[in-house]
Amino acid sequence: MSSLPVPADESAKIVQQWLAQGEAIYAGLVKECQALESQLEEIETRLASKQAEVNQVAHIIGKPLVEGNRRLSAQLVTSYAQEGPPSQRSQIPPRLGPRPPREPLTREVVPPRT
Repeated sequence: MSSLPVPADESAKIVQQWLAQGEAIYAGLVKECQALESQLEEIETRLASKQAEVNQVAHIIGKPLVEGNRRLSAQLVTSYAQEGPPSQRSQIPPRLGPRPPREPLTREVVPPRT
């Protein structure tokens, strides 16, 4: 099957359609991410309120307080602040020599608290 050459203006239309579809997909995904972030913020607010309520009851009846498990977040860093001039000495510490052999670990069985 031989392929026929596509006119330049037809190729340009195809590329424009492809870019328009990409833009539409991107806009939809950004909107979805924003909606999820909003839901997450609302759930985190409800969680903090519920933990405060649990801790009030725990304080009254002498139970341990509930601590929130904070999620870790990361941010991509693409630039760094300029540091001062490099030091004269190497930043690598000197070698300390061979390590002494490790003693085998012994496991002690501890009975549960009653």
